[in-house]
Amino acid sequence: MSSRWHRLGLPTLIFAACLIPLVPVALVPLPPLLDYPNHLARLWLIAGGATGTPLEHVYAVDWSLAWVNIGIDLVALVLGPVLGADAVGRICIALAMLLPALGFVLLGRVMAKQWHPLLLLGPVLTMNSLLALGFLNHQIAVGLALLFAAGDTAWRAGAMAKFVPRAIAGALISIVHPFGAFALATILASLAMGQERPIRAAFVHAVSRAIMAGSPAFIGGLALAAAAPHLPGGDPRTTAVAWVYSWGHKLVGLLAGVVSYDPAMEFGLALILGWLVFLAVRRSRLRLHAGLLAGILGCITLVVALPSNIGDASQVEMRLGALALTLAALALLPGSAAGLAGAPVLAFLSILIFARTGYITYFWREGSRDIAAVEEVLAFLPRGTSLLSLQTAYGPQSAGLRIYGAWSPALHFPTRAVPLRQAFVPTLFSAAGKQPLRVLRPWASISVPEGGLPEPHFLLIPTHPMINQYFVYLADWRERFGYILLLNADGTDMPVPGVALVADRGFARLYRIMPATVEQ
Repeated sequence: MSSRWHRLGLPTLIFAACLIPLVPVALVPLPPLLDYPNHLARLWLIAGGATGTPLEHVYAVDWSLAWVNIGIDLVALVLGPVLGADAVGRICIALAMLLPALGFVLLGRVMAKQWHPLLLLGPVLTMNSLLALGFLNHQIAVGLALLFAAGDTAWRAGAMAKFVPRAIAGALISIVHPFGAFALATILASLAMGQERPIRAAFVHAVSRAIMAGSPAFIGGLALAAAAPHLPGGDPRTTAVAWVYSWGHKLVGLLAGVVSYDPAMEFGLALILGWLVFLAVRRSRLRLHAGLLAGILGCITLVVALPSNIGDASQVEMRLGALALTLAALALLPGSAAGLAGAPVLAFLSILIFARTGYITYFWREGSRDIAAVEEVLAFLPRGTSLLSLQTAYGPQSAGLRIYGAWSPALHFPTRAVPLRQAFVPTLFSAAGKQPLRVLRPWASISVPEGGLPEPHFLLIPTHPMINQYFVYLADWRERFGYILLLNADGTDMPVPGVALVADRGFARLYRIMPATVEQ
């Protein structure tokens, strides 16, 4: 290819490819990202949506509650009053997709000192399990870590000169999400070890360089955490199961960077890409960055060693697994053999980006139908009431779209009642240390900072110890709530007496809880 193509054409194509995955954001108003509806309800409150409604006596925005994990909350604070929560939500999804792709491209360009087609792996990997789970702050923070690492690598200065900027970056990225500081420390440490595998005495120097490069970002994140009045995991209302360890979760986590909705299809794609990389390395068309390989090994070691949940931080192995895959893609550098920058590789990866974008759009459209059904029945919900939500066959057996073949994205659909009907929902995200949202009394006693949805038959035994532990709001539910929203309702009957059907849209049904005197 001509030098003009390498200077202008190839980078233009690569940056344009980073925008292609944003197409479904424009086409699907409310994508079925697991946590997103819950986040959107909080963004609406931060943007001032509750002002003048009954909810201003239920929820209060309190910025002293959380100093980390608040990236999208800050976006809502600045832009929400002007653009509205829905527009802010779309912007945050776009940032969660765009920043990791741009950070990957720029860091890969600085590392290789040239533009090459493998940089297109950045927009491919941005559509992964963590995005499908709605971990927007996590994705944005990882993107910021990649972008800072690109600037840090391009800046030819010593480790001491970079210490303070790296520490500041670690602290600022932790505000968005603490994992971003860990990702930055890991990336910088891996790059500092060098491209070539250190031999014997050089290994000690390489490790020293890695510690000097990665520790400032880690220290910056810890300093911010130490100063915060509340840390994640400190909410006394939490129902999260801490220190869960599962080998099944470990295996799942290693594929988090490539799987989103259909594990079988996407795992097959990962095998094909892995085989092509193996052949390219074997034929010297690719060379590997030894320092990044060490970072991958470190991430995999932590996947095995750490529990799946630490406090109320969940899916630990998925976060580490996705980072390991990002490091693996960055570790692929053009080799000495000619042809890597040729049309076949460029065409293959470009087609893959378009195909994966269409794939995501399809699943988002499918999931949005269920969200539409929920919104249609919520139109019959009186404003300012309290809503109890249930889900039949919760888990892998549930009908409809599933994330990673396991999670039903309907888990947080009921929180649409907050902005649409100004209703109290007990599962709105409000964990001290993670969200700047306080549930006011007396509602705080029947709210949980995060949690699942009970099944209908749980209402018949609300005092069962396990049910009472995880669904504290079910005790005296007839007196506490006015209506019930049932999800995955197709072909099922409500086993609970004393409720009257108000609206039915197949996937979702709305019931009114009848007063005890009427029931009798």
